[in-house]
Amino acid sequence: MRIAYLLFLVPALVSSGCAGAIARAGTDPTEFKTKEEVHAKFGEPYAKGTEDGAVYEDYFTRQKIASRPPWLGEGYVMVLFMTFGTVDLFLVPQELYLTTKRTIAGQTLRFTYDNLGNVIKRQRDGNADEIMGRDHQHRDTHDDVPVSTTQASGPLPLPSIPPLP
Repeated sequence: MRIAYLLFLVPALVSSGCAGAIARAGTDPTEFKTKEEVHAKFGEPYAKGTEDGAVYEDYFTRQKIASRPPWLGEGYVMVLFMTFGTVDLFLVPQELYLTTKRTIAGQTLRFTYDNLGNVIKRQRDGNADEIMGRDHQHRDTHDDVPVSTTQASGPLPLPSIPPLP
């Protein structure tokens, strides 16, 4: 019986949240608030254009970019504890694969700006949901809703829940 405990304890001690640390590591695109800051980090864009009246710039990079995978959040911590860390036996190789693939093949970052040159939307390979900040407050960003840096910070409004019948 002691061997069974040891088999559960070793993965928990070895992995203990490493998948989340790997996902959050790297350059954080949410730190860039203006066009000048983006240019200072990534140089000149390889493509420019307008979309829905806003100017965007595309950058190709092989740098490690911080991300917010769909599994990362409060649920990750619960599953990590409930499985004694064995969930990381699956998630760490997945994150290492994604990091390796994006480093070798590269990735496209798109920054969309308002008229004043402030970043209002960030996407990696066409997916805005995956980009996150280092503070990792779970926020709902969707491709059709821009992330505004000019709005006052504060708690997000709660969604309205219809009453039960």
